[in-house]
Amino acid sequence: MTHLNRLDRTGGERNGTTMNAAASRPRARVLAEATKTLAFRAISVVVGGMSSLLLARTLSVGEMGAYSLFGLFAAVMGALFGSGYSGVAYLVSNRRIPAAAALRSALPIIAVGAASSITLALYLPAANAIGTSPIVAMLAGMGVAAFIAASYWQGIFLGLSRITAHNVTQYGPQYLLLILLITGALSGRLTFPWAVGAWAAAHILNVLRLAVTRGHADLAAKQGASWQLARVILRFNWQLAIGSVLTIAASRANLVTLTARHGLYAAALYSVPLLLAESLCHFPMSLVVASYGTLGELSRARSAEVTARFVRATLWALSLLAAVFAASAGLLPVLLGAKYAPAVKVLRILMLGIPAYACKDVFVSFFLNQDGRPGFAGATFVLGAVVSVVIGILIVPEMGAAGAAWAYVCAALVSFGVLAFRFSRSCRIPLKDLIIIRAADLSAIAHRQTGAASDGC
Repeated sequence: MTHLNRLDRTGGERNGTTMNAAASRPRARVLAEATKTLAFRAISVVVGGMSSLLLARTLSVGEMGAYSLFGLFAAVMGALFGSGYSGVAYLVSNRRIPAAAALRSALPIIAVGAASSITLALYLPAANAIGTSPIVAMLAGMGVAAFIAASYWQGIFLGLSRITAHNVTQYGPQYLLLILLITGALSGRLTFPWAVGAWAAAHILNVLRLAVTRGHADLAAKQGASWQLARVILRFNWQLAIGSVLTIAASRANLVTLTARHGLYAAALYSVPLLLAESLCHFPMSLVVASYGTLGELSRARSAEVTARFVRATLWALSLLAAVFAASAGLLPVLLGAKYAPAVKVLRILMLGIPAYACKDVFVSFFLNQDGRPGFAGATFVLGAVVSVVIGILIVPEMGAAGAAWAYVCAALVSFGVLAFRFSRSCRIPLKDLIIIRAADLSAIAHRQTGAASDGC
């Protein structure tokens, strides 16, 4: 961490376990923000689900598979060039670097990511397979570029503990996307090019909104970019990008194998249930986002205890939700049409790994926030990605989308095991404390309910 300690001489500050004065908030406020964040994300999941439902019912299965591959392209480019947003959040929150200086120092990475996205989008195989014009492909690349740029604003808002602004920046485009898709459906123009163009337009308008309003008064300050800050953000970006790309590989690399061996239909049968399954991950992310600054201020031992409680809550809450989703999977053909009947089995398989998969963000947030070690995320997901790809190569050719789902589950379990073992060893917390509900957890819930009842009286 010596490269980060040098930032103290550029205006950053770190004194013992006191990192961010803005983060010293009562536990009740953290819980309130986590609740608001979860509510906002839940509404956004519904909006995103409505968009997916509209696309699945309107587009052909081949077009839906191509749209899934475009989503994979956007996710990979966002991981490669937008992962530095965590570095920006860390610098602003824990190092007290001015927000304007941090954002301007990230501009070189944003520029390279934008140019790369636009160039590669012109040669995206999925777009060429559907016959997308170069204009639509370029618009798609511009949308991915805007997606990358907006991620750094998210990092700024997270570092400033502006949770609402962070959520609006991240999920706001989904609302505009739904409006554009409904417009296309009503006019009879909702095709693959329209869907991609609508996605791009939503993200481009989001960045224009941020550029015009600046999003926060601190961003209007005149602090200039710093090459030292740029190097730190770049280091965060490439180290976290490794973990992000490996995470994508663990969950979506087999999408490529599916498309190559079974066509776009199989890709749609895997990607649609995967989107539904991963929507459950908003619960742990709400805890991570709302408590980011506060956990950074706590001592390592206390932060580890809170993180362990978050992991237990995630495992048990998502296990219950996964059971409900698995029991309701039979509704997929009713909602999406009979062509998605094979996706029922895929969704039920994915539910076996979702509770373990969702815990990764809780663990990674702890190691990043407490230790400032972005490289650990990349090293952790290597094994999970290898497991997913190897198992995918072995069983996807024969089992199709179901094989990809099983590879996803195995990778999720392996990644959870590695993270839990590392967390247990470094924090001296028994592994059982990450899984078994404590009496203190239940008494805390009872205490909150009693307090709420008393307030109501």
